[in-house]
Amino acid sequence: MKDLIIKDFDKSAFVIDAMSNHDEGDIDPYIVDFIDEINKSENIMTLYSCEGHNDGDNAYLFFNVNEKGWDIFWSKVVPALSWRFCIDKSKEGGAMYQINWMVSSKSNEYNSGISIHTTLQSNLLYSWSEVKEVFWNTIKEEFLKNF
Repeated sequence: MKDLIIKDFDKSAFVIDAMSNHDEGDIDPYIVDFIDEINKSENIMTLYSCEGHNDGDNAYLFFNVNEKGWDIFWSKVVPALSWRFCIDKSKEGGAMYQINWMVSSKSNEYNSGISIHTTLQSNLLYSWSEVKEVFWNTIKEEFLKNF
């Protein structure tokens, strides 16, 4: 799968302004600064994203990487995320909540890339907005630290 993903990486043809107009809100406001910052890296380029707007919505980042970016993502980002998606603040009873998240890869005639996503779902302990905050803050921190 690595070869299928990295073969379509062409940062020279990537211009974030060509796919979004910040004034018109094409990139969701909660993640626009992160999307701008991550695309400064020569090893990754975002293709699609959604911050998740309501309870039950999917939040995702779909991106492509070059060979170095592939290695960074799988050897640094994914292992770090594997233990980070836990809401660690205690509420009554000291309960913890683990955010379920997924990573998938795809390559077809339209695009190739990697997607990291979750369903922002409220539960007995946390609102969807709290889950959203933890998900995106964790994504932002790990991606920006490594890319």
